[in-house]
Amino acid sequence: MRQEIINIYKFDELPEPAKVQAIEDFRREMPAAWTEENRATLEAFCNIFPVQVRDYSYSSCDGFAWADFIDDDHKNLTGLHLAKHIYNQYFDSITQGKYYSTGGKYIDGKYTYKCRHSKIIVDSSCPLTGYYMDDAILRPVFDFLKKPDNRTFEELIQDCLCAWSTACVQAMADQESDEYIIDAIQANEYEFLESGEML
Repeated sequence: MRQEIINIYKFDELPEPAKVQAIEDFRREMPAAWTEENRATLEAFCNIFPVQVRDYSYSSCDGFAWADFIDDDHKNLTGLHLAKHIYNQYFDSITQGKYYSTGGKYIDGKYTYKCRHSKIIVDSSCPLTGYYMDDAILRPVFDFLKKPDNRTFEELIQDCLCAWSTACVQAMADQESDEYIIDAIQANEYEFLESGEML
C-alpha cells in the first residue's frame, strides 16, 4: 500500500510563482461575463432608434459595431432641429418616471408597500434594460440634448454605438485584470495545489 499526502492551499497561501500561474490559468478558462446583458442593451437601443446593427465584436483590447441608419428622412438633422426630433420621437423611450416607494409594513401577515413612477420627474438611469451599459450607449444622446451641436442624427447614433463598444471593451479589460481574478478566486474560495493548479 502506498499513501501520498497532498497539500491544498488557499490562494493567499500560495508562493508567488504559483499565484501568477493560478491567475493565468483562471484567465484562460474564464468565460466572458455580461455578453448577454451587453447584447440586450444593444438590441433595446436598436428597437428604439432607426438603426440596424450588421455586426459587432469586442475583446479586452478593441471593439466595433457596424450599423446601417435606416431613417433617410431624418439622418441629416442637426442642432436644435435634431434635439427637438429626439425629444418628440424618442424621449419617452429613453427615460422613465422617477421611482418612489414607501417603507413596507406587514398587514394581516402580508408585506405591503406602495410604489409608483413619477409622471413629471424623469430619470435616465438604465432605462433600456436596467443594466449599466444602457447609460453608456445613451450618454452621447443625453450630452447632445444638453448642448446640441452640428452632428447629424446618423453621426450621433454612430457615437452611441462607439460608446457602447468602448464600454464593452473596458468591461472585458476589467474582467481580465489581475485584481478582478484574485477577487473572484477569493470570493469563491477556490483551492490549489502548490504549483498553482486549481482543484
